[in-house]
Amino acid sequence: MAESANEKYDIQVISQRYIRKNVFEEYVNSKVDAFGDQWRCVWARDNKISFTALRKLSNDELDYLQERSQQANAPSNLFVD
Repeated sequence: MAESANEKYDIQVISQRYIRKNVFEEYVNSKVDAFGDQWRCVWARDNKISFTALRKLSNDELDYLQERSQQANAPSNLFVD
């Protein structure tokens, strides 16, 4: 039986992280060519990121994104838990 489009989504909950939307999008967009649909994702409001594949960000990647976010000037568009 074929999966519906909705069943292809995997939700990753980001807690105790401060990640700016633009930092996140820049990082993911830099990976799309290498990983294709594994990296196609959307930014949700409720501390969740939806991926169209079962590829989740690793803790190392989250640490990197959080560090980049903290270096940014304006503290806007944050995930705050």
